[in-house]
Amino acid sequence: MAVPSLDESQPQTAARFNRRTFLRRASLLTGTAALGLAGYSGLIETNEIEVRKLDIRVHRLGEAFDGFKIALLSDFHYGPYTGEREISSAVQKANALQPDVIALLGDFVSEPLEGNKRSGAKKAEPCAKVLSGLRSRLGSFAVL
Repeated sequence: MAVPSLDESQPQTAARFNRRTFLRRASLLTGTAALGLAGYSGLIETNEIEVRKLDIRVHRLGEAFDGFKIALLSDFHYGPYTGEREISSAVQKANALQPDVIALLGDFVSEPLEGNKRSGAKKAEPCAKVLSGLRSRLGSFAVL
């Protein structure tokens, strides 16, 4: 069995990390991951509109609701990364489903509406204008 030498003059095969090198590399890795995530969410995810069709059976609901369609839309986060084009695409997809009811589940804008209410409401107007194009047989309902 070989015994490791304590002689400093012999070359060592494993690289030594000091605290500064570790922190520098960890910061670089963390920064790269954060930029990658921001790029993905800002450039790719905003164009990924997910349409899922689910059949939900409710016992004793009544035959009047057989085939009843509800379209759910949420988390637009209108702002710098999600604009009118992306929201309009979601509206078109929802309308194409010809739903009986549309439910809007919140998170419409990225900007907080607290503080100056008038300023916050102004920021939400373009989003509201696009959402006004939603069409369903019985109307649209929103959680603000």
